[in-house]
Amino acid sequence: MHAVAAARSRERVVALSGGADGTVRAWDVATGAAVGRPMAGPACAIVAVAAGPGAGGELLAVAGDQEGMVRTWTSPAAPLAPRTRRTGAG
Repeated sequence: MHAVAAARSRERVVALSGGADGTVRAWDVATGAAVGRPMAGPACAIVAVAAGPGAGGELLAVAGDQEGMVRTWTSPAAPLAPRTRRTGAG
């Protein structure tokens, strides 16, 4: 595990973990249970994650990988196709 963040969604407090395998996972803080499916990214390590509430109360998740790609998701419980952006890292 390379990165961790936590935030409150409509229903619960969720922790996000980012790992060397390029996935971001969501966890229910109260129960320790996984929330939804892992959010898959590239095959390189996730080095940063952040989370916060969206305008509608859904959870927003952001992850950055070691190659400078940033991905965003809404609601890890039902992840949508991530939006990606390459940063200026080099």
